[in-house]
Amino acid sequence: MYGEIIASMKRKRNTQLGGGVDEMTINLYSSRLRWDFDECTRQWFLQCGRGGRTTMGNVWGMLCGECDIRRSWKVPNALAFASDGCGNDYVIREVRGQHCVFFVDSYTNDDFDQQPPTMYASSIYHFWLIYSTLLHRSMIWYSSKRHLLKLDPDLEKYTDFIRPWEEDQQERE
Repeated sequence: MYGEIIASMKRKRNTQLGGGVDEMTINLYSSRLRWDFDECTRQWFLQCGRGGRTTMGNVWGMLCGECDIRRSWKVPNALAFASDGCGNDYVIREVRGQHCVFFVDSYTNDDFDQQPPTMYASSIYHFWLIYSTLLHRSMIWYSSKRHLLKLDPDLEKYTDFIRPWEEDQQERE
């Protein structure tokens, strides 16, 4: 499932991704977060759970055998799994049974229950699909609603969250 995405990311200069982790490590993280990883998230960690770096930031891996997981300090019950290289995080949080990806800006005071951060993808698979496309096109994330929905059609369903193409509009209000 992720083979093509990982291969595409590795073709970009200065990108190094580690291998996967075992089921025991994934289950440890799942129990610490108190939610089960969906199949997309589980597959990502099985193939690339040791993390690495890309030209657009860092991919944090699971610490094998460690009980301390990288939780988001701004989003409750979320797993921080990547950064953009500028101090901001991408986190996975369960929303209505899906493991959605949010962008957490280190300079804002987002409160997930009052004003949640921007939802960047409806699953970790869609996040990496979009991310790998952006690596090769040097695009900013929210540059095209049409392009994002082509890669992640389920993103349209989450109208109760800010989506990438709505960020600029939200700032103006």
